[in-house]
Amino acid sequence: MLRSIGKGNILRKATVQFENRNRRGFEINSKWWIINASLYATATTNKTLKAKASNEIEWINKVDKHSNGNFAVIEWKADEIKDKKLLDLIQ
Repeated sequence: MLRSIGKGNILRKATVQFENRNRRGFEINSKWWIINASLYATATTNKTLKAKASNEIEWINKVDKHSNGNFAVIEWKADEIKDKKLLDLIQ
């Protein structure tokens, strides 16, 4: 599983690292991608955040294509997610 945020430079870096490791004989196989801290997934109504969220769409679509649809998008949260909040999220 590869984790990224919905920004192009992060996606490019993760993809390049993944491909470089495979070329060096590590043979890393990854089926799933996680897009973390997505503003797009928040469905925000704030104009500024909505503009930033719309920029994620291109990269979410690229992850979708790269992973053959095997990805999940986790929305950005203002609070730190740990302890009970984390358990509630994964259950």
